[in-house]
Amino acid sequence: MAYWTSGKREIDFVLAPNRFVEVKRGRVTALEYSWFGKAFPRGELVVIGANEFESGALRGMTMESFLQGG
Repeated sequence: MAYWTSGKREIDFVLAPNRFVEVKRGRVTALEYSWFGKAFPRGELVVIGANEFESGALRGMTMESFLQGG
């Protein structure tokens, strides 16, 4: 498994060319990753944090949901 970084931005896990996972502590919003669609137009990002959300190719989920296959 690899990670991705560019300047001040990074993503924790690259699962496939267009599949990414970011792990955060606490609450996260889709707005924090508004740059993602421009950097990866066909990419899908799952952000694991304290809350759930969905916005286009971004999906936020709790660790519990992620581990249950959510």
